[in-house]
Amino acid sequence: MTDKAQLDASLQIADPTVKSGSETSHDGRWAASPQPNVKPMQTKYPSRIAPWIAVTLIGAPLVVMAVGAFTLTTSIGAGVVAMVTGLFVGGVIVALTLPCVYTLTDDGLKIKSGLLEDDVPLADILGAEMSGSLWSAPALSLRRVKIRLKNGARVISPQDRERFIADLEARLHPAKAG
Repeated sequence: MTDKAQLDASLQIADPTVKSGSETSHDGRWAASPQPNVKPMQTKYPSRIAPWIAVTLIGAPLVVMAVGAFTLTTSIGAGVVAMVTGLFVGGVIVALTLPCVYTLTDDGLKIKSGLLEDDVPLADILGAEMSGSLWSAPALSLRRVKIRLKNGARVISPQDRERFIADLEARLHPAKAG
């Protein structure tokens, strides 16, 4: 065997798309052992948005601002206060509701509603069921899913409730799904 062939055989060129661990070769030298990059599977479920909730959340601050604009004709101070209040309330609503998305991973459920985030480990989830709960929740619809936890529950409103529940159950009980 030529020197070049021996050199090529003794060198292992790492593929940038795979992770490499360290193992000792038979002659005591370190050699790379390629391992595939395994990303946890994640599926995003946007929130269903009920039209009446959208109208309420958008309409309330707009009505306050319209009242403020009308009040400007009689009292500039009161009109400005009302308009600023409407803008502030609208900003808070947007900051706390958009985007509203639920992400299932192999490790858990991430609930994101605007600036608020809640990570629920899969180990804490007991199951899920369809719900029409009126409890306050990071959900923009009353077509909801109740996530039963070891300590309490979470209520969410994914667009496709059936698919979300099936995906969650498959992650909770992989032996039954496969």
